[in-house]
Amino acid sequence: MKDRTLAVWAFFILALFLSACTGPGYYPPASERQSEAAALFGGPVPRGTYQINYSALLLDFYRNDPRMHKAAGAQAAGVKAPARVAVAQLGEMQAASAFLNELRNNPDLLQKVATVPAVPPDLAGFYEYTEQSVSLGGTEKTRPPQKDPKDALTPKDFLQELRLLSLDMGSDYLFVYGGSIDFRTKEDALAKLLDLTIIGAFVIPSEAHSLQGRGIGLLMDVKENRIVMSVASDTSRHELASTRYSQDKLRNLIGDIRLELQKNLGRDFVKEFTGRALQSRNAELSKN
Repeated sequence: MKDRTLAVWAFFILALFLSACTGPGYYPPASERQSEAAALFGGPVPRGTYQINYSALLLDFYRNDPRMHKAAGAQAAGVKAPARVAVAQLGEMQAASAFLNELRNNPDLLQKVATVPAVPPDLAGFYEYTEQSVSLGGTEKTRPPQKDPKDALTPKDFLQELRLLSLDMGSDYLFVYGGSIDFRTKEDALAKLLDLTIIGAFVIPSEAHSLQGRGIGLLMDVKENRIVMSVASDTSRHELASTRYSQDKLRNLIGDIRLELQKNLGRDFVKEFTGRALQSRNAELSKN
């Protein structure tokens, strides 16, 4: 009876093994998994991209500012509502719908919300390479930018072009924003070993993905040519995935984080703008 039980278990284990190798549980080689990912998602999960250097781009706005090295006498500029806002998502032809919808859901506060293209020239001064990170937008830049020629457009000039475009469109403000999604994948050696055996890719997760999304934007008064407000948001996600579906899982998580971060940034913009508008209104009433 004992020998018969052992034989049954041996047959069961052999069946599972064959199923894992030839059936639905078959674990394809890395090259095949990469091809599947390319077909489904337009390419393998990026491990590093060239992204717009948001900090350098915005701080260049104050280069050669006459207020430099002088006492700050001017008060913080206020905002007025209802307002007409042009939105520029750095590196994209248009701002994300998820962000724009959050703003357009408040017509009493934001009378008009338009989007303007914000793809800077392919110059090294606008981009930096970031490992294990992708941009807040869906466009990934994987090749290095060109070196600056002598007559290259500066980041400060680029912002002024966006401002003048917004001004000609009848906007009161220009909101320029960007961000990144950093990710890490940690492998569990024991789980990975089990994942490649008869247990299969359906039970034991062997890789843990950790993602951190950060977005930031600055609001510019296009008539006064001053930055009047800043907004920052973040979100994070931690998920387990089997080796077989790890790359697909990571790509899907990046998409989820992008959508969530765009919505969060839009909500935070509305909240901050509302507060600043009320503050400016109260200040005006106190003068009268």
